[in-house]
Amino acid sequence: MKKILLVIIIFNTLLLSQDKTINEFFDMLYVDRQPSTKIESMGRSGVVTPDEMFSVFYNPALISTINGLTISSSMVSPYSFWDDSKFSFIGIGYTLKKKLSFGVSIYNYSDGIEFEETTIEYPAGTGRILSKKSNDYKLTLSLSPHRAFSIGISGKYVSSNFIDSSDYFKVEEGYDMDIGIHQIVAVTRNRNFRQRTSIGISFLNVFSGDIGDYKLPRIMNTGVNFSFIPRVGTIIPQINTILFTFTGEYQKMWDSDYHSGMKFGSELLIAEMVALRCGYYWDKLNDNYKDIEEFTYGFGLSIPLYKFYGESLPLNIKFNYANMKHPESNDSGFLNYDNINSYSLSVNWLMRMDD
Repeated sequence: MKKILLVIIIFNTLLLSQDKTINEFFDMLYVDRQPSTKIESMGRSGVVTPDEMFSVFYNPALISTINGLTISSSMVSPYSFWDDSKFSFIGIGYTLKKKLSFGVSIYNYSDGIEFEETTIEYPAGTGRILSKKSNDYKLTLSLSPHRAFSIGISGKYVSSNFIDSSDYFKVEEGYDMDIGIHQIVAVTRNRNFRQRTSIGISFLNVFSGDIGDYKLPRIMNTGVNFSFIPRVGTIIPQINTILFTFTGEYQKMWDSDYHSGMKFGSELLIAEMVALRCGYYWDKLNDNYKDIEEFTYGFGLSIPLYKFYGESLPLNIKFNYANMKHPESNDSGFLNYDNINSYSLSVNWLMRMDD
């Protein structure tokens, strides 16, 4: 606990010592959509809710929960009235001897609208066909000195070719860093139930890196996660019949009064194979829009082959899906936006069968 308080004090001082610059341009990449379908379904509360390699987006320390080798991928679409727009994510992670975890990931946004570049270098009819894109590339490391505590760091490269509407074709780029910690604070085991409580905190874009004329948004998230497994009869050996998860989170945008808010999520996991999720989040917006207050929901399927075949097939496959309407503040009344569709798939090759 002392380690967590020390990290909060250090980075709180670092963040507040910098000039505050209001910037909402990168909201679509860092606030408006989530690469994790599971987290999107649980009220967007991901700072202390592990989800394979998707966790690098929320808290780099959480990749310490990866067992063995994991590949995670997702697609979310559309964004506002760009029907062909999409967000895509792919990440690969590996944990070495329970102590060191590392991974690489790419998070991408594309509006899906192709246009012809017609600068002096490329006259009309001879230019390249481009679309507006933003990319976030991460290299993430997480260290677990002991099982209950982990700290993670992500170095990132961010690029965009649509920062300024008067300069579509120039690719702007920059670098920054995410830092996070995860701590298990309480574990209870008795004849009736098992429960675990953990807390986490992350600082995204710690140094508010310059991307052309803009700065990446600095975001702090802190939250608590509570999981509960009642000891009830099970039909399948070594399979928990029911698992409940509840999580809550507070978000603070350091460069702006906007996008601070609260997030809450829950999950019911049945036989470790079927997940039902719901959540709620409140997001403060500027004076031109009312604050967002949205309920979220989704489901997931898991195929824990390692539970049935042991070391001969140590695989765990997870698929998640969510379909939700756009946040109410984006509804202008005369525009009919398509629903948000989010799909994700993770494949985990376990190296430790005792977990």
